[in-house]
Amino acid sequence: MGYTRFAYTWRIKKNGKAGRRLDSVPYTPLHECSLCGLVSTPKKVHERNDVYGWNLESVNDFSEKSKSMLCMGCWNKVRPIVKANREANEIRRLTGKLYRETLKWQKSQIQAN
Repeated sequence: MGYTRFAYTWRIKKNGKAGRRLDSVPYTPLHECSLCGLVSTPKKVHERNDVYGWNLESVNDFSEKSKSMLCMGCWNKVRPIVKANREANEIRRLTGKLYRETLKWQKSQIQAN
């Protein structure tokens, strides 16, 4: 898995003019961490998909740019926050599901009497 990309430039002739052939020039793009500002290669700073949208206020909030381009240090700090947030959302969802079931049961008890 290589991080090298290629840029293409015109080959320069001996007289200094641009020729007809293209030369490929390898380069490695640099990424910047959204939290600490570390600029490094894609091996150390890249898009972390499992923490995408961790800084948004709600699930439906798309107005703010997500800070998911993280370095390894910031990713290790953010990951427990995301895990706790996902667990809280799951508990909230199951609590609502249980509440709806109790309402259905109460309704069936009233109709039975």
